[in-house]
Amino acid sequence: MPSLVLALLIAACPGNVHAAQLVRVVDGDTLEVLVDLGFNVHRKLSVRVPDLWCPETRGRERLQGLEAKARAAELLAGQRLSICATKKRTFNRWVSPVTLQGDAGVVDFAAEMVRTSSCSATRLPR
Repeated sequence: MPSLVLALLIAACPGNVHAAQLVRVVDGDTLEVLVDLGFNVHRKLSVRVPDLWCPETRGRERLQGLEAKARAAELLAGQRLSICATKKRTFNRWVSPVTLQGDAGVVDFAAEMVRTSSCSATRLPR
C-alpha cells in the first residue's frame, strides 16, 4: 500500500518529485520546507498543500487553527517528505502535494490531516 501512495503522487505530478525537509509549520495547510533539487543544491520554499483547508491561526478560528498547526507539526516531525514540482503559486507559496515517508510507510499528508484534525478536503465556510 505505501508504494501505491507514492506511485499515485508520481503519476499525478506534472513535474519532478523532490525530497524535502521540514523547516517549520506555518499553519495546518502551509509548510516551509528545504527542497533537495539535486547536485547538493537546496532551496527553502513556502508550500501550500492542495486539497487541504485548515482553520486560520488568527481571528475567530484561532484555537482550531493552532490545534491544526500542532497536529501538522506532530505528523511531520522527523519524517522524510516528498513534494511535487508544480508551476502553480498562491500568495507567494508553491502549491504542492506532500507525502511523508516514515515508520508507517508512505502517507498522503493532506489525507491524514483531514482524517485526524479539524481540517477539510473542501474549502471551509468563513
